[in-house]
Amino acid sequence: MKTRTRAIALNLFAVTICHAKLKHRFAFLTWLPVFLFSLLGLATPLKAANLEHVQQLLKTKQCPQCDLRGAELRDMDLRAADLRRADLAGANLSAADLRGANFGGANLGGASFINSDLSGANLSGVNLNLAALIKANLTGANLAGSELTMAKLPGADLTKADLRETNLISADLSNAILRGTDLRGADLRNADFENALLEGVQLNSAILPDGTLHY
Repeated sequence: MKTRTRAIALNLFAVTICHAKLKHRFAFLTWLPVFLFSLLGLATPLKAANLEHVQQLLKTKQCPQCDLRGAELRDMDLRAADLRRADLAGANLSAADLRGANFGGANLGGASFINSDLSGANLSGVNLNLAALIKANLTGANLAGSELTMAKLPGADLTKADLRETNLISADLSNAILRGTDLRGADLRNADFENALLEGVQLNSAILPDGTLHY
C-alpha cells in the first residue's frame, strides 16, 4: 500500500512539474511578441504603409512624421530626404541612396538597410532595434542617442560615425569598419565585434561587451 501511495505521489509530482513547464512555455510565447513589438516601437502588429505618404516621399522627398511602416523603398534615390519622426518600422530600404537624409527621431525598428548608403545621414535619437544594416555605408553618420539593440551591422562602414550614448546591446558588428568612430558612453554589452576593424575608436565611459566600464 505504501509503495502504491508513493508511486501515485511521484506521478502527481511529475504531472505538476510538466504542467508548470507548459505554463512557463506558454507564458514565454505570449510575452515574446510583446517584447518584439516593443523593440520595433510598435503597440500593435505591423500594418501597411500609408500609400499617400509613400507617393509624397517619392515625389518630394519631404515626409516628416509620415506613416511608412513596411514600405517597399528598395533602390530608391532618397538623398537629403526629410524623414524626421517618420514611422518606417519594417520598411525595406535596401540598396537605397540615403546620403544626407534626415531621420531624426524616426522609428526604424526592424527596417532593412542592407547595402544602403547612409553616409552623412542624421540618425540621431532613432529606433533601429532589430534593423538590418549589413554592409551599409554609415560613414560620418550621426547615430548619437539611438537604439540599436540586436541590430545587424556585419560589414558596415562606421568610419567617423557618431555613436555616442547609443544602445548597442547584443548588436552584431562582426567585420564592421570602425575608424575614428565615437562610441563614448555607448552600451556595448554582449555586442559582437568579431573580426571588426577598430582604429582610433573613442570609448570613454562606454560599457564594454563584457559589462565592464571603460574609463
